[in-house]
Amino acid sequence: MIAKTLVAEEKKAKKAYTKQLKAVSKTKRTMKSLEVEVRNKHGGKTHVKRVVPEKNKAKYGKYSKLLKAQNKKLAKVKKSYTSKKNLIARRKKYASMSKSLKSINSQIKKTNKVLGQPKSAIYLADLSSDQVIFFGEFDATETNAAETPSQPVDNSDPRTNYSRRTDKTISCTAYLYAQDNSSPEARQADLEAQFNAFQKWQLWGKELTLRGSSYWKHVYIQSISKSTENKDQNVLKLSLTFSYRKIAKVTYSKKKSKGKKTPKAGSASKSDPRRNRVHHMKVGDNIYRVAKKYGVPVSKLYAENPKAKTRKGKVIKI
Repeated sequence: MIAKTLVAEEKKAKKAYTKQLKAVSKTKRTMKSLEVEVRNKHGGKTHVKRVVPEKNKAKYGKYSKLLKAQNKKLAKVKKSYTSKKNLIARRKKYASMSKSLKSINSQIKKTNKVLGQPKSAIYLADLSSDQVIFFGEFDATETNAAETPSQPVDNSDPRTNYSRRTDKTISCTAYLYAQDNSSPEARQADLEAQFNAFQKWQLWGKELTLRGSSYWKHVYIQSISKSTENKDQNVLKLSLTFSYRKIAKVTYSKKKSKGKKTPKAGSASKSDPRRNRVHHMKVGDNIYRVAKKYGVPVSKLYAENPKAKTRKGKVIKI
């Protein structure tokens, strides 16, 4: 049961979001009214461009700041509304699943009390429906296959360091029993409806829960075949093969952030301490040695110092 306070908070958040959305739309319309269209002909085509006249620039700037603040508030309000909406959706889904599971367990418990009724049951694993199909399970065979890659060794036994399961299945002969015995047509329709449910679950790749000779929560119908030689009109004979599969979690790689461009040799950004550097010439210094020392091109030194002199005591810009 979803708390009334949570529903009230969600309605309040939705109202605030709608109100803020209208405010943003109104500001955008006002800003658009301050613009004018300018048409230019170029290459035989007319190009339309919207500009703000000089007399409206002050007012336009005011609304631009207002829109920025409104968009910031809108994002905050939308986040609050979305979180409450998603929380209610999750709780509704959980309540529906709990209700379905309660109904399924009740049906299984009721069936187990009746002698002669099929005891194996199968239903949707996500509990989106409380539909349960009961069937008689005979000659069930569970198969677990594994792969153990190995490496041959001279004059000895092969070696391996791991083993992994490749397949896990249950094969059985199943008998569907008609629940509606009011008439032969009703029995036939009931059996066909149960068989069609099996076919739909297989076709749509539905994850199922099997409660019979084995209790598996991640089951898929691998194959299903119907026998046409049924002497009893109340029973439908099937051959079923179930495979055990867990849903894989899809992982997404994070988008690589564009790395900062490394400055070229000799270049320096505005915040780089290399800017405005100088070098005091000493005995034995020359332009080439200074360029090598600071990692800058010789041409840059000549560009910065057109009248460069290499005498002792002279100052050169880097």
